[in-house]
Amino acid sequence: MRKRNSIFGVFAGISMLAIVIALVAGGCRRAINGGSEKVEIKQESYFPELGKTFPGYRGKSIYLANVDNQANNTTTWYYYNPQGNITYESWPSLTSYFWYVIQKGLERAGLKVYSMDQATTAPEVDITLESITDQQFQYMVSVHGKGAPFQKRFTITMAPAATTDAGLLEKRAYKMIDKMVKAMLEDRGFERAVSAR
Repeated sequence: MRKRNSIFGVFAGISMLAIVIALVAGGCRRAINGGSEKVEIKQESYFPELGKTFPGYRGKSIYLANVDNQANNTTTWYYYNPQGNITYESWPSLTSYFWYVIQKGLERAGLKVYSMDQATTAPEVDITLESITDQQFQYMVSVHGKGAPFQKRFTITMAPAATTDAGLLEKRAYKMIDKMVKAMLEDRGFERAVSAR
């Protein structure tokens, strides 16, 4: 019995060590890349400003199945400016942040957005984040459903930040989300794919 307890103790110790190493590694990455300015971005603080209406989406439904962060220039919680001296931090994760802000933007355009726990036959939308900085988002959008399948890589850009004020940088980050969502909504192929019945 004593031997079994000591084995469990060893496994527990190894597990704790792995967790500590992961947290320290994340912190080191931020210390190296994050530098002087930290900007907290929050899904509840994002209010879409799309600048126009999208009548073609009114009354349509989609299933936002997945937002997958495959961007190698990010971490679980952070993305950066290209110079690495501004860190954008999101909780509980960057993936969760992007899912909820994209949902808000699409709903602002008139779409009904279903999530994983809601049964629906609406077209399925998957988004893969490929590269994320505060000056450029590269992402792949795929739509599967009754219409012709749609897949397209989008790139949106913004001029370098002219400030280090965290409040202004946060607002600027939300404008990038506006641009990201608008690029999808303005694409005729995306509109046809999500409108198919």
